[in-house]
Amino acid sequence: MKSLRHTKHTISGEIKMLNWNIGGAKYLELPSQSSLMKRGEESREEFRKKLNEALKLEIHRRDPQILTLQEVVEYQAEGRVQDRESVIDPPDDYYYFPFMLIDTLRHSHQGKWNKVRKVGGWPDDAFFAQGNAILVKKDLPLFPLWSLPCLNQDHERWVSKLPRRSSDAPGLGCMEVVALESGLYFGDRNTEPRAALVFHLVLSRIGEDELPKPLDVFVINLHLTTLMLEREGIPAIDELASQTRMRQLDNVLNGVVSR
Repeated sequence: MKSLRHTKHTISGEIKMLNWNIGGAKYLELPSQSSLMKRGEESREEFRKKLNEALKLEIHRRDPQILTLQEVVEYQAEGRVQDRESVIDPPDDYYYFPFMLIDTLRHSHQGKWNKVRKVGGWPDDAFFAQGNAILVKKDLPLFPLWSLPCLNQDHERWVSKLPRRSSDAPGLGCMEVVALESGLYFGDRNTEPRAALVFHLVLSRIGEDELPKPLDVFVINLHLTTLMLEREGIPAIDELASQTRMRQLDNVLNGVVSR
């Protein structure tokens, strides 16, 4: 296989990606270390430490260029959204692009959030958010969706024109969020919003004439719907769940990939 090259990174024949549903919703329902009552019970702090240690270990072992993550959470105990924290500690050599699909400000379903507050021992004003994310190695060239740079154009100059998400990450123009379901969220798994995170990379492939040629790579991070009582011996619910996921895949295959 031919190598894929650009100014900072050489990929020998492949782009390596990992996918991980980290189960962050569980994290919010765990007690804090200071409120642990049962011997052997896991605390939020222990869960978070183990999670990020496992993430670093997998990155060290496999050296992926891209990681797609599901059930990422953000939180702030006193409700200060601007000071919210993430369950993920992004490695220094990766850009971190989270997108929260539900949170306590936009979706005030107290049946859901009050359970989290009660089980996890959070204050009444605590802010929670849940969604998906993508980690991308910093030496991969990110570009605005559907934009293709000129041959040999300097990547740093190109992305410097993008609006920036933060002081150390490229603009979000390289990721588009495609909604997979419409309708109101009622605080349960059946109506939880789902989306496809579409990410755009442009690599340089060396052609037969030894000249660099742009190679578009689109990464789609999916977390499809599962229904309550699914796979518990109720055929009608299993069929409805399968139909729901097929509709979502149809949106991706015909509304994103085919285009």
